[in-house]
Amino acid sequence: MEKLQSAVGELTNLCEQLCSDYGIEFGDIWWIDRPDRASVTAGVPEEDMANAISRHLALPRFDRREVVVLDGDIPASLRAGSLLVDDGGRIVELCDGIPQTDYRAEVCSYGELRALVEGQWRDDFTEAAVDGLFQLAPEHSAKYIMSKAQFVVLCIAAIAFLVAVWTSVITFLQVALGLVNLFLFASVAFKLVAVLSGLKAKRPEYALDEIEDYPFYTILAPVFREPEVVRSLAKNLGEMNYPADRFEILLLLEEIDDVTAEALVDIPGNLLSVVVPASSPQTKPKACNWALHVTRGEFCVIYDAEDKPDVDQLLIALAAFQTPGNEDVLVVQGALDYWNDEQNPITRMFALEYAWWFQCMLPGLSALGVPIPLGGTSNHFRSGPLREIHGWDGYNVTEDADLGIRASAHGWRVSIIPSMTKEEANSQAWNFVRQRSRWLKGYMMTALVRTRHPIELYRTVGIRGFASFVFLIAGTPFTFLVTPVLWVLFFLSITIGPEWLAVLFEGRWGTLATINLFVVNAVVMWLNLMACTYEQRSKLVWWTFANPFYWLLHSTAAYMGLYELIVKPHFWQKTNHGLAGPRSDDEA
Repeated sequence: MEKLQSAVGELTNLCEQLCSDYGIEFGDIWWIDRPDRASVTAGVPEEDMANAISRHLALPRFDRREVVVLDGDIPASLRAGSLLVDDGGRIVELCDGIPQTDYRAEVCSYGELRALVEGQWRDDFTEAAVDGLFQLAPEHSAKYIMSKAQFVVLCIAAIAFLVAVWTSVITFLQVALGLVNLFLFASVAFKLVAVLSGLKAKRPEYALDEIEDYPFYTILAPVFREPEVVRSLAKNLGEMNYPADRFEILLLLEEIDDVTAEALVDIPGNLLSVVVPASSPQTKPKACNWALHVTRGEFCVIYDAEDKPDVDQLLIALAAFQTPGNEDVLVVQGALDYWNDEQNPITRMFALEYAWWFQCMLPGLSALGVPIPLGGTSNHFRSGPLREIHGWDGYNVTEDADLGIRASAHGWRVSIIPSMTKEEANSQAWNFVRQRSRWLKGYMMTALVRTRHPIELYRTVGIRGFASFVFLIAGTPFTFLVTPVLWVLFFLSITIGPEWLAVLFEGRWGTLATINLFVVNAVVMWLNLMACTYEQRSKLVWWTFANPFYWLLHSTAAYMGLYELIVKPHFWQKTNHGLAGPRSDDEA
């Protein structure tokens, strides 16, 4: 203990001296328990800090020679700032501060530690990032889209379809139409219950000034060929209200992405680039899995390239995690909103949709205690448990929805926090369709993965959780696929009206179809109107009546996603950002 206290005292004196040398007030710096964070806070180059520590602790400085990083818990070792390496048959501890073991110690900056790990464990990290979930729990991975049992069921259904059509096509169509409309009615009823629960749910409040312990936080920012927004992203994340020596920003760059790397010149602060090796599939979850091996934070969060989160969001998420009774919360989801909602009709509808989803639907799902499909960004995680459930599925193109269901199946909860992240709403129709096609394809993927063992899913998430899965994850793409077909059939029946078509809309099934066409659509519009009651959304009231036209874009995306699910399931449709132009401070 005396040796440790002495070393800490020496390190404190060292930091005071360095601050004096660089003209920085030591009192403005939070307690320094890691020299690399001291270099970030004080603005001291990491190499200079490592050299100074080597002198003051009388330890040799690592000279970048060839060593072999030994097998072990790499993430835990990096968090501790200590790696064991084989130096020609001799075990040496490379540390970026106070030694942790009794082996011969040499001072090594964190950048050098990470470079050693990333270089020597490149292939292992890549394999784990892509196939980690598949290797450990193949039944929960989207590496293969359909199991043998599902394929057999599909073949039996196809045969039954042909037999039914051959026997009595009109009867079959009546029954099919009735069942589809019944499902749509139940789906909207479930959403209505969830939204009403969300409107009644009490919004949590957190006393941020009572936080005393600031665990280390890692921000993951996966980007790909987005030089136009990456500098503003670095600025936005660097302004987070959290002790500067207690969080890191890892910008996840694909190895083939030169243009984004070139845009990072002279970006200051605690932003570090992590280059993800090229491999197939090239997906966001693969990049996040790769980075999860080198993250040091007890907590981590994902932000997209165009995000501007509330400056207090890390503190609010931390307070939510530390709230008594939330020990079983794995993920804290922040709300999303758009700064360019008035750019054109698409951005207005986009903002309206997100208002009711994040302000009404997700709080309602949380209040009902059912699995929550995550939003893809502003997801805050407990890093350790996230690794234990094998992170994200590297093959799923809507990895957030999959992880929300899988977390619930492992007994974890998702909590919603009243903190907003501003994004750029998609402003171009084709770009919107491409983006939504990936989202809906991912929902289809997740539905197929989770229905491989439907009984297991029911047992793990309960009846309400199972209903949420059916009506939201499986039901959303199904709804967008069948809705335009139903509309066309109905209007043809009342206009051109061939007798066989008119028969389909007679009797109880026809009544249900009519209810769905008018009443259900009206209910969905009402749900959107509820979202307009929130701040700055009253101006979107009249746009709720344009929803049917907006849904046609979703249906187009759903058919595109279905096609890709069959021919290229793991292809990641890239969403272009920066289309709205530069954002003003007022918009931010």
